[in-house]
Amino acid sequence: MRDLRRIFRLGKEIAVIGGGDSAMEEALFLTRFATKVTLINRTENFRASRIMLDRAIAHPSIKFLSSTVVEEVLGVEEKDVKGLRLRSMKSGEQTVLPVSFMFLGIGHIPNAKMFAGQLDSTRMGTF
Repeated sequence: MRDLRRIFRLGKEIAVIGGGDSAMEEALFLTRFATKVTLINRTENFRASRIMLDRAIAHPSIKFLSSTVVEEVLGVEEKDVKGLRLRSMKSGEQTVLPVSFMFLGIGHIPNAKMFAGQLDSTRMGTF
């Protein structure tokens, strides 16, 4: 919760990765602390229930990037998140999304092994 208070004071932009109910719930919650929340989903279709998706779509602080994957987390060499290098699944175009925090909204037990040794984690493996 300490990090969330820091987000609130600084008004940072946040990315949530996922397309299901967990991602929608995280994104909606995080709008209380961030200036903008970007939901990144690797496919065109979201797996979230219609009601959760509609709530997220209706929120003015949530932006959607579908058919997009995260290629790289920028800032890990400094044990920080400074942005995400994204790749469009349709065009292959790469862009950088400047964010200060990234959350994996991919279920209750996310597979975060790809970040092991790059970012500090809790004993449960969450960041």
